[in-house]
Amino acid sequence: MLLRLKLDPAKQTLIMGFFDTYLQLTEDEEQKVIKEVREMSAKEADKVMEIINSYERRGRELGNQEGLEKGRQEGKLEAIRMVAIRMKEKGKPIQEIAEITGLEIEEIERL
Repeated sequence: MLLRLKLDPAKQTLIMGFFDTYLQLTEDEEQKVIKEVREMSAKEADKVMEIINSYERRGRELGNQEGLEKGRQEGKLEAIRMVAIRMKEKGKPIQEIAEITGLEIEEIERL
C-alpha cells in the first residue's frame, strides 16, 4: 500500500520506521507478508524488498557498532589479563594484582 502512495523516500522511511517500532509482526504475519510479496508483480516485489533491505542494512549497521564495542571491551580485558600475567610472573601477590587490575582472584589464579 505504501508503494502505491508513491511517497518520497523520507516520508516512506518515517512511516516504515513507525510501523517497525510500534507494529511488531508475529511469525505468522511475517510469513503472510512474504507470501504476498511473492504474489506481487516483479516490479512491486523489488520495491518492497528494497524497503525491507534498507531496514536490514540499518540493523546490520547497528549490530556492527555493537560488535565493535564488544570487541573493544574484550580487547581491554585481554590487555588487563596480559598485565596480570606479567605481574604474576614478577612474583606480585595475587591479592595486589586483583586490586590493581580489577580481576577476580580465581581468574588470576587460572592465568
